[in-house]
Amino acid sequence: MTKKTSSKSDDESNTQQTKNDKEIEIPYKNRTYTFDSDITEDELKSKRGVPIKVKEKLAEILDFQIYRKKKPPKKVPETTLKTEKEKKEEEKEEKVVEEEKTAVEEIEQPELDYSLITDGRNFIEQNKLEAAMECFVIFSEEYPEDHFGWFYRGYVYYLKKDYSQAKKNLIKAYELNENYLPSIFYHGYLEYEREKYSKAREIFEKIMERFSSEDFKQHELNVPFYLAVCYQFTGKLEKADEYFLYAYNIDPRDPIVLFSKGTNELALEKYDEAITTFKKLLRIDLNYQSFWDLVAGFSHYYHQAEQTNKKKKKKEKK
Repeated sequence: MTKKTSSKSDDESNTQQTKNDKEIEIPYKNRTYTFDSDITEDELKSKRGVPIKVKEKLAEILDFQIYRKKKPPKKVPETTLKTEKEKKEEEKEEKVVEEEKTAVEEIEQPELDYSLITDGRNFIEQNKLEAAMECFVIFSEEYPEDHFGWFYRGYVYYLKKDYSQAKKNLIKAYELNENYLPSIFYHGYLEYEREKYSKAREIFEKIMERFSSEDFKQHELNVPFYLAVCYQFTGKLEKADEYFLYAYNIDPRDPIVLFSKGTNELALEKYDEAITTFKKLLRIDLNYQSFWDLVAGFSHYYHQAEQTNKKKKKKEKK
């Protein structure tokens, strides 16, 4: 299947098709989707990156059963007079038929086609951000009430460092589904990366009120760690210490968490706790560079202090 741009309107897209011996073209939302005319139902069903309405139109053209919307039965005009009993029986039957029809319509309601989301995520892994964005834009146009399209649009904008658009789309995703943790997390992370720690802290605190440790583990987002860093960088070391411990309990083998926890304990002059934390860090990663940079810094400071003391003592003897 190939895609070509089209300047036709949506109304034209719903009515104009080209069918010949080799291919079928279906215009839809300023694009034209082209299919082989001998495509099978299974092949159509397995097509990825194709909006559901395009699939429905192709199924209608090729007289496939999948993606076809069932037409309601035509009403038969009344030709004879009915008794009161017959009318009541008919009304009862109509009620049952209507309930069954409603139940069937609910069952036959087409499921969301997440193949565009899958394709877009694959494009992100390949660092093809424009192609990924195209998938997510089509999906959010097709399913504007589904949060995934808006979330991934925001995520791609974040990767492209367009933080204004990223924030706008992430907020939209969160408004559609307040229970989807990544939407609000990445909103906070945008502020964190821009070193707006007070604003980021407010968002992370909101997350802590709404979500649990299990949610953080499920999405692999250690929110308490980022909240602890925000407290640390805004001078609230005791609060940072509290959330570093929380972060450690979520992932006790994360070197970054251990290193940050240890440095905060040093700043609080909790030396015994800091030593314990750094020992745990070295058991996990003996070559953790930031730790050895810290040791080198302290060694240099200690050496400079020793030299200063020696010079001071010499002057005092004179």
